[in-house]
Amino acid sequence: ARPRFLLTDCTFSELTLVGNRKQHLKGQVTQNGTSLPFIAFRMAKYLDAFERAEPIGLVGHAGFDDWRNSVQIQGIDLVIDEPST
Repeated sequence: ARPRFLLTDCTFSELTLVGNRKQHLKGQVTQNGTSLPFIAFRMAKYLDAFERAEPIGLVGHAGFDDWRNSVQIQGIDLVIDEPST
């Protein structure tokens, strides 16, 4: 198993649904002004969460994009802090 990391206070941009059934999500993840490409397999159903204006956490690991021959973040899960009422 690959090491997993929690990236906190992330925002997402350039979101695109990909895959033959549009079941995957790709785009840019930004934390503290630094952006990296990411892909989240089978997470297209969470598009609304990725589009939030408030920063959220992304659990993922470093992966290799064979199509672009570069490193990208592979998202595994989201961590959303809901405000307490």
